[in-house]
Amino acid sequence: MTTRTAEITALISARQLPAAETVARLACEQHPRDIDAWYLQAAVHSMQGHWQDAARCCREVLLLDPGHAEAHYNLGTALANLEQFSAAASAF
Repeated sequence: MTTRTAEITALISARQLPAAETVARLACEQHPRDIDAWYLQAAVHSMQGHWQDAARCCREVLLLDPGHAEAHYNLGTALANLEQFSAAASAF
């Protein structure tokens, strides 16, 4: 776990979601191949109900690691919340 992902995780645990979102976004900009940063950014978006952003971040995870099971599940959840049921079923 990088320093940034540890910081994001701590902010999520403290329920400081806007701050966690900012740190996660910066981590992804600085390290675009950091799967954990993308995954945590997706989680923060999901926790805030920002389903479009959560889906986008899950897709980034899956570009880097197509077998990332949790990202498939979270993408499906985000798409279901966006009422894109066919795409959600495919993601699951």
